[in-house]
Amino acid sequence: MGRIDWNREGFRELRKDPALVAHLKTIAEDAKRDLDAELHGAQTNRGQREASGYRADVAVGRTRARGYVGTETARAMAHEQAHDSLLKWAFRNGGQSPKRKG
Repeated sequence: MGRIDWNREGFRELRKDPALVAHLKTIAEDAKRDLDAELHGAQTNRGQREASGYRADVAVGRTRARGYVGTETARAMAHEQAHDSLLKWAFRNGGQSPKRKG
């Protein structure tokens, strides 16, 4: 079997490409929008004031860009703890459940 020489610098460039960063930002913002809508529905059902509770960001590091979505408020943290909304959003949008085989 032959040896493969990977162009690691090329992979780093691809992982930090501005088009990829923009795509990650779009995905993170979509997740934030959907999760905030779910949180707003729960707040309305409880008669609470509607407020955003999730945050979205993209960070470009030394070797790659990463998209982040997380809770920002106590209400969102409590909602996340009770409903696993971030995990469920990921599974609904292309993620694979850890319970699935294969």
